[in-house]
Amino acid sequence: MKCPQKYAPMNKSESDAKTFVWDRRCLQVLAIVFVLAFGVRLGLVWQFVGFDSPPDATSAPDQLNYEESAFQLSIGNGYSNKDGDPTLHRMPGTSFTLLPVYLFFGRSYAAARVWFCILSALACVGTAWVATQSFGRQVGLVAGLLISVYPNHAYGPLHFVSEVPFSLLVILATGTTVLAFRAEKSLAEKSVYVSIIAGILWGCTALVRPNILLCFPLLIACASWSSDRLRRGLYLSVCMTAATCLLVGLWAGRNYMVFGRPTLAAVGAYTLWGANNERVLSESPGSWIKTSDLVDQDHPINGDELQRMDQANQYAKDFFAKHLADLPYLTTMKLYRLLDPWVETDNILVQWSFGIAWLATIPFIIFGVFRSLSVSKVDAVYLLLPLAALVLTAAIFYGSPRFRDSVSSVYMVFAALGFRDIARQLDLQKLIQSR
Repeated sequence: MKCPQKYAPMNKSESDAKTFVWDRRCLQVLAIVFVLAFGVRLGLVWQFVGFDSPPDATSAPDQLNYEESAFQLSIGNGYSNKDGDPTLHRMPGTSFTLLPVYLFFGRSYAAARVWFCILSALACVGTAWVATQSFGRQVGLVAGLLISVYPNHAYGPLHFVSEVPFSLLVILATGTTVLAFRAEKSLAEKSVYVSIIAGILWGCTALVRPNILLCFPLLIACASWSSDRLRRGLYLSVCMTAATCLLVGLWAGRNYMVFGRPTLAAVGAYTLWGANNERVLSESPGSWIKTSDLVDQDHPINGDELQRMDQANQYAKDFFAKHLADLPYLTTMKLYRLLDPWVETDNILVQWSFGIAWLATIPFIIFGVFRSLSVSKVDAVYLLLPLAALVLTAAIFYGSPRFRDSVSSVYMVFAALGFRDIARQLDLQKLIQSR
């Protein structure tokens, strides 16, 4: 009997997603995605940066801290700043990502840039893998191809920034979480181990950008809702959370031993103040102003890292207390800037390519989100978790295309599903069908 609905609830490609196996065709698709993505990123680095070029403070100042701390780690000074003093200014994940290259090749910028191109290409493979296991091979191929040439994602390896390892880790953590809560008998016995692996991946992701932890309350709630048994769902979520807390706790423990406080990173305080102050409210609401432009007689920043962090936090708290009535407007502007297609940069090529790519992608994302809820509601909900953390981060701190595009490896799964289904409506299925 023909299904009377606009879409059949599940076709052959979508049913394949529920019985995902590493067969030859799947591996071929992933290999194609990797080669394309790696080639695009190598070409961009060669054309616009140069493999031997040092990190550029004008393009991404934070990469100086990441690269320097990686070098200090490689010479045995621990996680330190350029003076060799221990630091907690930034999370260590990005520096540890660079560390293997510096251990094997020394302080080779060329090797580090190739390594970041590899990681970025692997994130594209991760996108294709997650899309395939959730929505079928067609969607997996489309997702992999789209993210491979998506300029907002391909730009990452041009600099030693946190987007590169974060993009890879967040898609792997999300995909593994989906696997952990699948109710199939073939995975039921292994679900505990898969949930622990997912927790480790979430922990690694948090060591790059701790804002991802904002999705954990939602993750636990979703685990209880999506599981075939409430008790099993809670147990798996506890295992996952414990693994995450263990990794993050090791870093907090290091900071307690070195600095006397189990904090994660000082930079969050500067970001909080930079996004929530009188000047940003009047000049560029929803955006951010660097700390050096905010310091004055009434707002000094001095002392050690912890003291400076406490001062910045206090200034942000004072702003919240004085401007409660302005917070709804400020939050709205933060979310607007999160979705704003136009990057604030003097590089016209970057501004236009990023903006056009985002404008072309967002309709497919929206359509794909709604479609995913009818194809596989459980998978869709878990895939939405990093996006929920993104929105919460913007509401607390500020909105930026850079934040948004750091999860492009996730939202491109929805875009691919939307593209595939819209193409079907336009009778273009043959052009995108992968056999």
